[in-house]
Amino acid sequence: MQYRSMGQVFYERVQRLGEREAYRYKQDDQWISVDWTGFGRQVRNLALALLETGLTKGDRVCVLCNTRREWELSDKAITLFGGITVGIYQTLPSSQIEYHVAHSEAKAIVIEDSAQFHKVLEVLERCPTLQTLIVIDPEGCQGTGFHRFYEMLDGSDEREQRLGARLDELAASVEPSDPVTFIYTSGTTGPPKGAIITHYNLMSEGEWLAVENKVTPDDLTLTWLPFAHIFQRATTAAGTWGGAATAFAESIDKLIANLGEVRPTIFYSVPRIYEKAYAKITENAESGGAAKAAIFHWSMGVGRKVSRLKQHGKPVPALLGAQYALARRLVFDKIKMLFGGRIRMVASSAAPISPEILEFFHAADILTLEAYGATELTAAITFNRVDDYRFGTVGKPGGGIKIKIAHDGEIMVHGPMVFQGYFKEPQMTAEVLDDQGWYATGGVGEIDADGFLKITDRKKDIIVTSGGKNVAPQNIEGLIKQSVYISQAMVHGDRRNYLTCLLTLDEEHVKSWAASEGLPIDDWELLCSHAQLGELIQSEVDRANAQLAKFETIKKFRIIPIDFSVESGELTPTLKVKRKVVTDKYKHLLDEMYL
Repeated sequence: MQYRSMGQVFYERVQRLGEREAYRYKQDDQWISVDWTGFGRQVRNLALALLETGLTKGDRVCVLCNTRREWELSDKAITLFGGITVGIYQTLPSSQIEYHVAHSEAKAIVIEDSAQFHKVLEVLERCPTLQTLIVIDPEGCQGTGFHRFYEMLDGSDEREQRLGARLDELAASVEPSDPVTFIYTSGTTGPPKGAIITHYNLMSEGEWLAVENKVTPDDLTLTWLPFAHIFQRATTAAGTWGGAATAFAESIDKLIANLGEVRPTIFYSVPRIYEKAYAKITENAESGGAAKAAIFHWSMGVGRKVSRLKQHGKPVPALLGAQYALARRLVFDKIKMLFGGRIRMVASSAAPISPEILEFFHAADILTLEAYGATELTAAITFNRVDDYRFGTVGKPGGGIKIKIAHDGEIMVHGPMVFQGYFKEPQMTAEVLDDQGWYATGGVGEIDADGFLKITDRKKDIIVTSGGKNVAPQNIEGLIKQSVYISQAMVHGDRRNYLTCLLTLDEEHVKSWAASEGLPIDDWELLCSHAQLGELIQSEVDRANAQLAKFETIKKFRIIPIDFSVESGELTPTLKVKRKVVTDKYKHLLDEMYL
């Protein structure tokens, strides 16, 4: 690798690509394009302004913001002088923002707007290292104790003359082993951990994804995933490496419309988007009348036959090929237009995706490639390739990554994308990273005869929703069980689009409450199904939800009238819920909460 830092990679692209498009964003209903020269100038201006506030190499800078161009400008400016970017999800409550800022010992924070600004103000006194607040959209922000982002972005000759040499000196001093970002990831117990990702980690990931997927300056990606997530940071690194242009989606609600307007060639997403697209496509087909539904189902039947032949590397017979050409004109070309009509590569990661969804889109001539990785692995370390894929697997490793399966089936990973450790957590680091550099993923899997990795189970209890959010269920369960009326709680939602919960009740407290309300208490099972009790438990769940980020909240629950126990096999001897046992036993209740 010829580069020493991500900043060096970025500025080589600026110099080489010049007037070619670097990114575009929408403003006043118009897409505005910025070339690489302009991109580079903006990043340098912002980096100089950040240095002017007193920041220097190694300092942590938080970014509390939705996915937008200002996030990437901030990240690249921080990276340029050797700072460390710490992303914070904008949906987090002030208490969790406080944790991220205080734990990372951040000296500055880039804030999106007044709503986020006031969250920060609530906890400012408890964040002793935080000195500099920078607001992108300052309308509604009171006082003078903050910097305005766009004033910093404008730049000045005087600032360049005064600080330019210092910036160049710091940029040249960055080593591949220096941290480039802390990505905070949920733990099974306790607060989030800050995974230390180095320049070498991110360069290795970016190079591998760019080379493997043939990313070039002719490509255009539509970016919408949160930058606080490693998946977005990795795909952005790949875009920078390959010189691709980036379009910033307005919001997730406008994603489909933006796809049609931007017409990207590459689209990275989490399974939930493909699930929603699948549901919408099938719903439209069924609601369009009998003839339309018949054409759709015939076309999909033809497409699935072609897909299965392609999956096994077999030729498509002439008659089937002719039928497929007709199906493409009747149905598949319309489906492809949902992605803008120019798409050449679609990727899914951050959570498992159903093989049925993969085959559906493949039948429609949209090959969706599933990858596997983790925050601690700088995102993907296996990938299905355009010319080498297998549905139901997460592909083969690459980029110098080695994988082995431990005696208990756990997937172990070694190579350039493996993180440096958890910030200020040497014991937690030692639990997952051995002295030879092998990372224990917590996933259980197998490698088939052709080298494809298949994930079969998860040792860790982390839930990954279909939207790609990592959720630590014990934290949520702990909040719910603070209620005197609730005995046990098991949060569910892996691969689902929201969280649900199974609850058992504290019989003594519930009966006492019921008696005070004049409810009959002789029939426990009947009492557990009483509507008034349901309202009480809902209020207790709402109380817990109020302390959680939106993606962590419980949307539905079911009350089980029989408490979990060691004797019945639902609890361990230390009274921890055996998730698999409970999930299998009450599968019917869990499934009905997603109908």
